[in-house]
Amino acid sequence: MFYVKRSEYCEIAVGATNTNQVVYFPDLPNLRNTKTFGLSAYNNHSLTTALSGNLVISDTLSKTVLVFLYFENGLFIAQPLYSFINVDPTNGYYQLPVAMAGQNIVWSKSYIQITDSADIPNFAGKSLVFNVYYTLK
Repeated sequence: MFYVKRSEYCEIAVGATNTNQVVYFPDLPNLRNTKTFGLSAYNNHSLTTALSGNLVISDTLSKTVLVFLYFENGLFIAQPLYSFINVDPTNGYYQLPVAMAGQNIVWSKSYIQITDSADIPNFAGKSLVFNVYYTLK
């Protein structure tokens, strides 16, 4: 069973003029020096519009993204974005969030990578949306 103590919405808004395959997480002050115990990601099947007003990336685009999470001691989690998607009501897919071990993630050094450079224009003006489950201590 997965227990939620605290949860934070975060969004990577890809700029309309973005030409990079690597896009960093924004500064997340509420998550500095916290312990992360879970992470979920969403695509347009479960959330169509992000808080920024951007459209959330499609199911197809979410399959072309890798997530790199940087820890305070230099280690990484490198995992496909799609493995973090735990809700897909269109296809009747539900699972628990990806559980983590209380790592202190350095969000300003963490990023997503678009695996196919030909897809970069399809991300323009869209957002990747995550939910981070954490504790303060």
